[in-house]
Amino acid sequence: VYQLVAFIRRHGFQEEGLFRVSGNRRVIDQLRLEYDQNATANLSNIQDVSVVTSIFKMFFRELPEPLIPDQVSQEILVAAEDRTLSTSELVDRIRNYCKTLPPVNLNLLKYLCSFLNDVGQNVASTKMTDSSLAIVFGP
Repeated sequence: VYQLVAFIRRHGFQEEGLFRVSGNRRVIDQLRLEYDQNATANLSNIQDVSVVTSIFKMFFRELPEPLIPDQVSQEILVAAEDRTLSTSELVDRIRNYCKTLPPVNLNLLKYLCSFLNDVGQNVASTKMTDSSLAIVFGP
């Protein structure tokens, strides 16, 4: 994930439709095989950012267990729909739900959120609003 994020930061923050366009299937399959065999890949010959964003999305979609387990996800969605909660109460509740995540999930979630926040800061060039990112990476 870190290698993919570094590549996207270097080459993708000026790409319109970042995460919306799929990369070349053949190149994606080759990269995926390389990652599956080595846990890393040579990205130096990759010219198309959408290949890397496709692999990035695939990683999260194909996790054996969701980054946020279904039970926690449901609790967060119920809290988000509770109109009696103030913003600060909602944030506190979500924080508490996140604290129940396994440490590796929580660390990866923090990293993903930080990265997606940075992508969102480049909305003028990427055209990826917070809502667009939520559709791509949300449940």
